[in-house]
Amino acid sequence: IRHGGYLPTEGIDSDLAVVYEDIERLNLPVLDEKRLKKKMHKWKPEDNNFADFELYPFPTDTEHWVNWKGNDPLSVSAGSGEEQPYPFHGVKMYRHSMRNGAMLWQNAVMAVYPYHHGYYFYPRADVLGFNHEDHLKETLRWNHEGANMRLVDTDEIVTELNFERGKQIGVVMPTSLDCMVEVQFYFTTI
Repeated sequence: IRHGGYLPTEGIDSDLAVVYEDIERLNLPVLDEKRLKKKMHKWKPEDNNFADFELYPFPTDTEHWVNWKGNDPLSVSAGSGEEQPYPFHGVKMYRHSMRNGAMLWQNAVMAVYPYHHGYYFYPRADVLGFNHEDHLKETLRWNHEGANMRLVDTDEIVTELNFERGKQIGVVMPTSLDCMVEVQFYFTTI
């Protein structure tokens, strides 16, 4: 949890992520907001159920995100000539009571996507007039201190000189995500 659990422009959020290929392998239908809301009123225990959770991939909301358009930056280098859109941006996760179907928990969990050199990136999805300006300042400050926030389409580190609205920004993680290690997290480990 960053900054005591929230940024000045946001409420508390969990900053969870799912690995894109893990969800892609499940071959789940991508539901838009309207179909997701309708589905929530007709929940059945067998619907997209994995252990105690129900998963529904959702598409990128290209109307609201300033620096994330949902396009795969690797698709150009794969020979398609232009960036292809990812089929989903993340997963809506729900947990219902198996006894009576009541909603116990829900969250929208964003995907981390494959990147160059076997690394992954987490999109920096900002909303103009809400968190975009503050996130830009954070991005520049964090990069100055050694972070790895990049224009994922060109693989350039974000600076004051190359930043523009509309370019896709992602936090590049120099890992293949094939090994999980327990680490200290406040007074416990995760």
